[in-house]
Amino acid sequence: IMEGLERGILNVAKRLEADVDAQLERLELCPEEELAVLRQKRLKEFQDKAKKLEEWHKLGHGKYTELVDEKEFFNIAKESASVVCLFFRDDIELCKIFEMHLKRLAPKHMEARFCCINAARAPFLVERLRIKTIPTITLVRDGKTKDYVVGLRDLGGREDFRTEILAARLARGGAIEVEDPEIRPDAIRKQKMKIIRGKDDESSDSE
Repeated sequence: IMEGLERGILNVAKRLEADVDAQLERLELCPEEELAVLRQKRLKEFQDKAKKLEEWHKLGHGKYTELVDEKEFFNIAKESASVVCLFFRDDIELCKIFEMHLKRLAPKHMEARFCCINAARAPFLVERLRIKTIPTITLVRDGKTKDYVVGLRDLGGREDFRTEILAARLARGGAIEVEDPEIRPDAIRKQKMKIIRGKDDESSDSE
């Protein structure tokens, strides 16, 4: 877990550094004094982001963990600005698929706290959040529940959905940030269209 976490922090840091370098290259034609000011500004931004990464690390970001009880859920919702929490049950196989994808995303998206809680041990939360379907991913922003990913409804309706599709859905809910154009929120719509076209083709073949 630690190796994955360190790798995630390193990847984020490299992206930040590359972004700063790219912006500085575009500024090479600026007057020397103006360039110096802009360099200092970019450096400050990089330092602030690095500090934020350290804060996230201390809060448990960068890894996927199971919460002990409902009290812990409320605690992390207060501590972290963005929380991605899966409500699961041991007897539902689909929950394991969700967990696999969330474990992949956690070290890549330090900006959110990824966790899960057994619905059987959280009856108050299940009722309060009106969770009717398991698995359900709850997206919490600044201590308030903002969105839900309910079963496969927003993931193309199929169990073999790609991790990028879930990432796009979480980004649409404001839980994480995505830069890769392949995992923008509209990727979900594209996958749904492929599924629909696939069904149409099957219908045509059977006629």
